[in-house]
Amino acid sequence: MKRILAFVAFFQAIVVLAHSQPLTSITQLKDVKKEAAYYTDLQYLVEDIGVTVSQDFYFYPNQACTKVYWATLTNQIFDNVAEYISTSSMAIKNENKRDVVNTEMMLVFPSGYCNLENVVITSTSQLKDIQDTANYFPDVQGLIERYGLVWATTATTFTPYATITRPAFEAFFAGAFKATIPKKGTGLLAHADFIIYMAAWTRNVRDYITKKVEEAKK
Repeated sequence: MKRILAFVAFFQAIVVLAHSQPLTSITQLKDVKKEAAYYTDLQYLVEDIGVTVSQDFYFYPNQACTKVYWATLTNQIFDNVAEYISTSSMAIKNENKRDVVNTEMMLVFPSGYCNLENVVITSTSQLKDIQDTANYFPDVQGLIERYGLVWATTATTFTPYATITRPAFEAFFAGAFKATIPKKGTGLLAHADFIIYMAAWTRNVRDYITKKVEEAKK
């Protein structure tokens, strides 16, 4: 519990996320059309959550997600949710009640989840194919060391540029987030598919946080 509260306190002190976010509007993306099925979800993540889905202003909706893409976007979303918990809970004047609510809300993260049975990975250094000079290193590190979320290939490898299949992602998503997948997919996981999943999770979590804070303020 002390670790969780310390982490929340950290985000209360630092309101601005460290990620550079040159992309601020979905209209900046040159290959996204309003009629796309994923448009509203992408707009929500880009404009409301501040997720950087592109560095070159192309979204590549049909391109297969790699482990790096998954880690980068997921960590950004988690950081936003953690910040939302921190800033929202400040409205709770009773300090003891605020600590209790903070602890409950932090449980939205799949802390301690590893996709490999009987494998414990608590440090990025355990994955030998992740270099600390890689631009995606902070995101993989954040997921593992701040949020306890591990998606490894073996006990010592991450395979950053491996593409992700929809069945593999859905199995991981269901296990990590305790989610039900009503209709299972096939083939590779496209950027657009991933955005739809994560936008739904983010909306639900932020709604839950708002509700918990309002209840605690009464």
